[in-house]
Amino acid sequence: MTELKPCPFCGGKADLQPMLYNIESLSLPVVYWSMQCKECPCSIGDQYESEAEAIAAWNRRAGDTNGHD
Repeated sequence: MTELKPCPFCGGKADLQPMLYNIESLSLPVVYWSMQCKECPCSIGDQYESEAEAIAAWNRRAGDTNGHD
């Protein structure tokens, strides 16, 4: 797994959280991923289809020059 950056607000550790949804039309559970700080209420505020996308969103910071600004 990619190393998680500390929380940009308090410096706390991040927690990768699976969000399980039952979608009746698909007849199976669907998992989305989110990130939240373990120390404060900071989160990425979105849900992603893969762990890697959620981690990349958490690790992205203002001023990053990776083409996501």
